[in-house]
Amino acid sequence: MKPIHIAALSTTLCCALSAAPGFAQGAQPTLVEDLQPGPLDGYPDDLLALNGRVFFVADDGVHGREPWISDGTAAGTFMLGDLEPGSAGSDPFQYVNLGGEALFFSSSNELWKSDGTPGGTVPLHPFVASGGIPLFMREAGGVMYFTADDGVVGKELWKTDGTVSGTVLVKDILPGVGSGITHGTGFFETTVVGSRLYLAADNGINGVELWQTNGTNGSTVMVADVFPGPVSSSPYFLTTVGNYVWFRAQTQSLGTELVRFNTLSSSVVVFDLSPGDSNPFNLTEWNSTLYFGADDGVTGKEPYKIEFNNALSSLGDLRPGPSGSLSSFGPRFQPLGGRLYFIADDGLRGIEPWSTDGTPAGTVQLRDLESGGASSSPHSFQQVGSEVFFVATVGGERELWHTDGTGSGTVPYFEVLQNGSSEVAEPTTSGSKVFLRATDGLLGRELYCFDAQLSGVAYCSPGTSSQGCQVLIAAAGIPSIEEGADFWITGSTSPAQVDGILFFGTNGRQASPWGNGTSLQCVVPPVKRTDLRSSGGSGSCVGQFSIDFNAWMDSYPKKAPTPGDVVQAEWWYRDAKNTSNQTTSMSDALEFTVCP
Repeated sequence: MKPIHIAALSTTLCCALSAAPGFAQGAQPTLVEDLQPGPLDGYPDDLLALNGRVFFVADDGVHGREPWISDGTAAGTFMLGDLEPGSAGSDPFQYVNLGGEALFFSSSNELWKSDGTPGGTVPLHPFVASGGIPLFMREAGGVMYFTADDGVVGKELWKTDGTVSGTVLVKDILPGVGSGITHGTGFFETTVVGSRLYLAADNGINGVELWQTNGTNGSTVMVADVFPGPVSSSPYFLTTVGNYVWFRAQTQSLGTELVRFNTLSSSVVVFDLSPGDSNPFNLTEWNSTLYFGADDGVTGKEPYKIEFNNALSSLGDLRPGPSGSLSSFGPRFQPLGGRLYFIADDGLRGIEPWSTDGTPAGTVQLRDLESGGASSSPHSFQQVGSEVFFVATVGGERELWHTDGTGSGTVPYFEVLQNGSSEVAEPTTSGSKVFLRATDGLLGRELYCFDAQLSGVAYCSPGTSSQGCQVLIAAAGIPSIEEGADFWITGSTSPAQVDGILFFGTNGRQASPWGNGTSLQCVVPPVKRTDLRSSGGSGSCVGQFSIDFNAWMDSYPKKAPTPGDVVQAEWWYRDAKNTSNQTTSMSDALEFTVCP
């Protein structure tokens, strides 16, 4: 893959563009640092975004797995400390952000914090290694709540403000050496309303029920005994919508159902969604509405929503029949870019990316990425600007994809390793940068980064000519007359010896039918056109259009876009060499910003 040059000129951010054929045109990933030199894995893991930088755990081959930080440059990437001297490593885990600093636990269950410097990476409190893995829960009111065992009171609720003196036990919920917090993953059993934390806990009398705290011993109390007596209701998937806490719980007579707790009146309402157990899961708040998956006993696990007026509605039977399209073990619904993203299996096309606008008609599969009933199993959805990034596996290759929320705008973004799997994992957005773990096939799995806001991006889908060709747009250089360099826009894998023209405009994206029925006009009119270009070539789908757009702008200044304009462009071309064939097709499209 060609190196890229990124330039910031005047007040407009611009970037050079280079991409593998068939992949989105944008800022390409660069290796930040070969953390463990050579083919072995540095394996950056547990990435945590923090003010344009990223905290992570990695192994340099000398110190074992220790905490690191990176700003996306080699000079700004370094180990924060050899917390466990020698090659064994402290193997830190559970990075969380509290007030711009990172909190984490070491392998010995000691709580640490870091301000991003070696000198500012210091221990806060030791906990016993045999008391079970500590768990961060949530931040509320400027403190981070977590569970840990100090060897005296069992696994209980603690809090920290990032100081030694502010790291204290909140309450011994189950008095003595027993543990008041014993099951689950912590995060799914907590939510926040105002400055109050709601959690699942067990006092040894009522079982695991709903509690609340504002950080003091006296405020830490049970607020709802959903299953009266010593039997646990086991609240799970706690989610805040306004002044309500919603969760899944086992009830005394209705099974495992959806429960709503009113934090103002302390009233409890159970929603009986199924004659048996509906087992609601993946509860998510979006636009003051609760979204979740549940099994109504007829259609299987499908998506639902409950609005503020308690109106329950289905988003659709996405997989007709009793099997259901959702999995309770899948990732939660993700509100990103004005839509709610999730994964589902319609029974025909495997586990693929879906999104919804909150209506049944607007609940759609984005694209069948892995055709033939196989699954691309997308995950790790992230947002930068208006673009949503995610990881998917297609043809055995795990790569980064992106979407603008439409099927035609759901495309692979790049590949670090061409003709193989880049093994992309843990994409993490920090500011405008996206950090991730990947391999180029020569080095091991290492840290890569790109700046998504400096990128031009591809969108739309290419049409297919009568010869089966799909023209793929690409570009390299800096779109600027003043820069004094080339900016080549190409259209590869076109039919041989046909005419083509670059269409461009500055009024936004669209996806309107065009020509032979497989193509889309992706540039909003009015559309401007360059002069005619020939694809050349002598075989099927081997032609290529090309134009130095900077030189063309210099030659036609009245038609050229101006610095700061966001330009959409795509190739128009004739379907075959014979000009009596009037059918035309379109490539996919490219969006970029013109530099001064």
